[in-house]
Amino acid sequence: QGGIHGDGDGFVTNTPGVAVSVMVADCAAILLADRSAGVVGALHAGWRGTVGGIIKRGIESMVSLGANPADIEAYIGPCISQACFELGEEVAAQFHDQYVDRSKSKPHADIRQWLKDQLLNEGLNKSHVEVDTSCTFTNDDRYYSYRRQGDASGRMMALIWMANIAKKHTFIP
Repeated sequence: QGGIHGDGDGFVTNTPGVAVSVMVADCAAILLADRSAGVVGALHAGWRGTVGGIIKRGIESMVSLGANPADIEAYIGPCISQACFELGEEVAAQFHDQYVDRSKSKPHADIRQWLKDQLLNEGLNKSHVEVDTSCTFTNDDRYYSYRRQGDASGRMMALIWMANIAKKHTFIP
């Protein structure tokens, strides 16, 4: 039996036994599951995906497969912390002001908090959202970091699958 694969910032499925995954190195991997509907998803959220609405598109894709936002559980994996996520002004200007610290010489963004807030805005229950607070940049013995290692950086993979009955899958463009 062949596998299902593709490129993109996310993938959701309600096909049992199909693992969906994303690879990251400073960006956040977001794993989503509605156990009662049998729908799972994996999203890659760097600054572009965060600004561009990967959370909204991912939740909408899950709902199209039968998920209910109130039943979705989410995990935001380790990513770069606000203290280490220095941005140029052209990128910082794309973030909502509440997620940008401008008290330093260059803006620093809190991608983790914005992603959490986006999940809550899409109807997830606060008690269903878990956020790993580890910083990929400062934990060099534990995580890969593109900002720290450049092109030589490896990648971390986050994956999720549903073992229950389900029917179809969809790529998120």
